[in-house]
Amino acid sequence: MNQEPHIKPTMAGTRPLYPVAAAIGTPVTSGCGTGYQGSLVHAPNENIRMADYWSAMRCMGAFIQAFAEM
Repeated sequence: MNQEPHIKPTMAGTRPLYPVAAAIGTPVTSGCGTGYQGSLVHAPNENIRMADYWSAMRCMGAFIQAFAEM
């Protein structure tokens, strides 16, 4: 096929979720992240602390509840 590429700019970590949700008219959001300064994000030895993991799960639960109540 000899076509120009269709470019949809996004932010790091967003996936193509926003353009799809915008096209069908649904709300879209991203979840709570977890980590700390020493987590070495995307390094071969990336890591998180268990306390941060559980904190992120509580944050995500509260977020889903608040989103559902809107």
